[in-house]
Amino acid sequence: MDNAKIRILHIVGSLNVGGAETMIVNIFRHIDRDRFDFSFLVNGSRGGYYEKAVQQLGGSVDYLPKRRESLPDHYCELYRIIKRGRYHVIHFHTQNAFLTSTQLIAARLAGAKCIAVHSHNTRDWRKQSLLLVHKLCRHYLYRHTDIRLACSRAAAIWLFGTERNVEVFPLPIVCENFLFSESK
Repeated sequence: MDNAKIRILHIVGSLNVGGAETMIVNIFRHIDRDRFDFSFLVNGSRGGYYEKAVQQLGGSVDYLPKRRESLPDHYCELYRIIKRGRYHVIHFHTQNAFLTSTQLIAARLAGAKCIAVHSHNTRDWRKQSLLLVHKLCRHYLYRHTDIRLACSRAAAIWLFGTERNVEVFPLPIVCENFLFSESK
């Protein structure tokens, strides 16, 4: 790697204002961009709140076709982007072990050497039917992830089924900005 930039692909649900997205963009704003190159791959809708900020900071933004519209296109595009990008790290920001496991398989097939999975939640907002498949895939996701991160112990257990060998990385929130103010 020598003096080459470390290329990291962040796979997110959106680039809208949310805890995970805000954290990643804040890190991107303050990281040494001569050493690190951030790219973003969005599973969700286009034109998120942070898209322009990411691009102004030198990051690229790509979008995956929605799974419900074309599952083969979704995974083929994921594979193509990872293969083309030659990333050092693929960093999934997620809340569902099943959906992430399927993407992790595509990433490995594309040549990903280092995969980080970051749990940002203690539940999934999707259909209840995905809950069973999520629980069945937690062990697989745990075993095939190189770097396991979570915003809390509960988030680690939710995604991986354990907190063992999971680095807890709380969201860096300036709590004073959210304190109650009777005058406001």
